[in-house]
Amino acid sequence: MREESEFVIRHVSEHEEKGFVIYSNLDEQNIHKAIQEEVARFQEAKQGFEWKVYSRDSPANFKENFKANGFTCEDPEALMVIELTKDHLLLGEDTSQICEIKDGNGIKVIVGLEDAIWDESHEDLGIRLWRDKKGNPEGLFIYGIYEEKQLVSAAWMYKEGKSFASLWGGATLPNYRGNGFYPSLKGQ
Repeated sequence: MREESEFVIRHVSEHEEKGFVIYSNLDEQNIHKAIQEEVARFQEAKQGFEWKVYSRDSPANFKENFKANGFTCEDPEALMVIELTKDHLLLGEDTSQICEIKDGNGIKVIVGLEDAIWDESHEDLGIRLWRDKKGNPEGLFIYGIYEEKQLVSAAWMYKEGKSFASLWGGATLPNYRGNGFYPSLKGQ
């Protein structure tokens, strides 16, 4: 569930998952108050959370303020925003091998793909994808590429409003990498 406060935009999970703060408007005067308010809000919700910090965020000593309040910094992640126009390179890819995955059986196959690649259970991912697909079928799009009836690559994205989609995950089996499968899925 998306919530906005004076200083942040946050997502609080309705399904006992980790929440996150995706945007903040902080300065030296309000940073400590905002951090304390978010910690209290997520404690009230009884869930852990992650605070997304971007290189453009202020104040300049953002990380030090978070560390002083008990946060730990994880490895940096990348955020890419790309405008897809009618003639964009990604939209010109051959998509004849791509299948949309719309049911629980297809999601189970994706869980198997992720388990095989990462050598750990992705049962929670399957539960989340199926819940989100059933709850908002026009908001989650899941695609896969099959070779000889075996799923070799998959990706999923959430539609955010009318003109923005966010790619949340996916992978390709090691023996099938380098064939352009995953980039073609991202262009869907």
